[in-house]
Amino acid sequence: MNFSVRKGSFSYGNTPILRDVSFSVDRREVLSVLGPNGVGKTTLLRCMMGLLRWKSGETLIDGTAISRMTHAELWRRIAYVPQSKGTALSYSAAEMVLMGRSARLGLFAQPAAEDRRVAAEAMEQVGIRHLGNKKCSEMSGGELQMVLIARALAAKPQLLVLDEPESNLDFKNQLIILDTIRRLSREQGIAAIVNTHYPAHALKIADKALILNREGQSLYGPAAQVINEENMGRAFSVQVKIQDFLYEQQCFKSVIPIAVIS
Repeated sequence: MNFSVRKGSFSYGNTPILRDVSFSVDRREVLSVLGPNGVGKTTLLRCMMGLLRWKSGETLIDGTAISRMTHAELWRRIAYVPQSKGTALSYSAAEMVLMGRSARLGLFAQPAAEDRRVAAEAMEQVGIRHLGNKKCSEMSGGELQMVLIARALAAKPQLLVLDEPESNLDFKNQLIILDTIRRLSREQGIAAIVNTHYPAHALKIADKALILNREGQSLYGPAAQVINEENMGRAFSVQVKIQDFLYEQQCFKSVIPIAVIS
């Protein structure tokens, strides 16, 4: 499965947000989208999935424009995990995850035993089987985020789109989310596109990166090359230092903001 955007542009009224954005992601690849607040990262996700219409440009899956696909066909291939902050629902985790099967059901159809099996399998994959009866309104941010990821996986997608999945979580839950995305991509063959505010997180899990700036322009390429001190400074208006360090025979990268560039 190849998912790509070609020269996508979008404006709110006369205000340009995105200009000629192009990128692609294949199965077993993770693409991280980075940029400062208000730069249009969530807008990009909505445009590329067809929730907003491009002013110009197009989104393609395996070379076919999504504008030529039916709604059902598109959402059997893509699953979206929105930001979970502020979500308080009375559904249990098991009920929420089962909703992910709706893309595979006909109109007015009820979930069958197979749908319940797939939903349970999705919960097992992300390690939340024990939360089955817990109400979403009673969950921590990390628990709810994992439930939303399981709900997306229940649709058996080829592409998983996640909007700031690790934001507002503590260190432990951030690592759980990041490791889950990377593992699902590798083991399940799923492509993933992840919006994030954290360059270090992108360097940890991403094969490719797309950086957006306030002028609506973008920079795309291999994550290890695109996420560098110069590009981070230009995008975020912050002097940045990126350092490598070894821990237990593994190389990690730290991204340290030094000072605001005036």
